[in-house]
Formats: sequence, structure tokens, C-alpha cells
Amino acid sequence: MRRPDSDEFDYPGCPSAYQEFVKAVIAYRKKLNSTTSVPKPLKLNQEMEKKRKLIIRSFSFAKNLYSTGSEMHPSKESELQAGAEFLEV
Repeated sequence: MRRPDSDEFDYPGCPSAYQEFVKAVIAYRKKLNSTTSVPKPLKLNQEMEKKRKLIIRSFSFAKNLYSTGSEMHPSKESELQAGAEFLEV
């Protein structure tokens, strides 16, 4: 342990024990980082990205309709179509 308001350790062996502990923590962290690789997200072509955005917008619109409890205007029904088609597949 360190003395209060000082960089000195209570016992002569403390600095080396602390340094070994820090080395062990760094090694463990490197090991964890090397084993947990995050997969890269898929790259979608323009057509698929457009469809994805359309489906997300459709679900968002449906969620807003549901959460507000409001009536849907008949002209907005087409906005729900992409989400409905996605769920049918």
C-alpha cells in the first residue's frame, strides 16, 4: 500500500509486487481482447440498403401508430406495406 499523500510504499517489496500485478492485468486484458473479436458488419449494396431503410421506416411508423393509439390515414397505409411483406417471408 502507498502512504497517504506520497508515492512511497509502506514496505520495500511493494513496488515490485505492484509492477508484477500491473503486468499481469495488462497481459490478461490483451488475452481477452484477442479472443473476443467483433465481427465486421455486413456491407449491403444500394438496393438492399434501400430496402432495409424502407422496412425500418415501416416498423417505426407502425410503432408510432401503436404507441400513440391514433388512427391511420388511408394514404399512409402504403408505408406499412414493406414491414408487412417482410413479416410474411
